[in-house]
Amino acid sequence: MGLWWKRNDQVELGKYTQERVEDFTGCIPLFLNKCVVKGENGKKDKISLETQFFRKVFQEVTEFEENLQTECGHDKLLKYVAVVLPI
Repeated sequence: MGLWWKRNDQVELGKYTQERVEDFTGCIPLFLNKCVVKGENGKKDKISLETQFFRKVFQEVTEFEENLQTECGHDKLLKYVAVVLPI
């Protein structure tokens, strides 16, 4: 993770902490890259955890969960747990 932050040292964290960003993205470089929002009018790029990319991922995960519940039935999934993270 240190290398990603070093390579993107010009990116401002804004209202987030580095720990919050890493927790939210799971320290996955692709997800971290999707957090970077281009600055407008000469402003620096900054981190946003509210991008369309994350909304789409959330939607796809929700659909997967619903399909799994439908196909397998709730009784067979007693050991399966879904975690929904707040945005």
